[in-house]
Amino acid sequence: MTKAELLAYNADRPVLKQIYCQKMKPTSSHIRRNVCRSVEDWVHHNERTLLTIDAMNSGDYSVFGRTRD
Repeated sequence: MTKAELLAYNADRPVLKQIYCQKMKPTSSHIRRNVCRSVEDWVHHNERTLLTIDAMNSGDYSVFGRTRD
């Protein structure tokens, strides 16, 4: 979608149903690409990311390896 098409599409949609695009680097790639999702999907994506980070940091494990007392 072009920017004009995106603006026209979002004009009559509720906020959570509007499409938002962001340049991102997919996993295992150095090339940025445009990722477009609804605002609602971005919210769920961010929530899942936070839950994953919390799970990795719970218990005696962290992203930096096993913690010691």
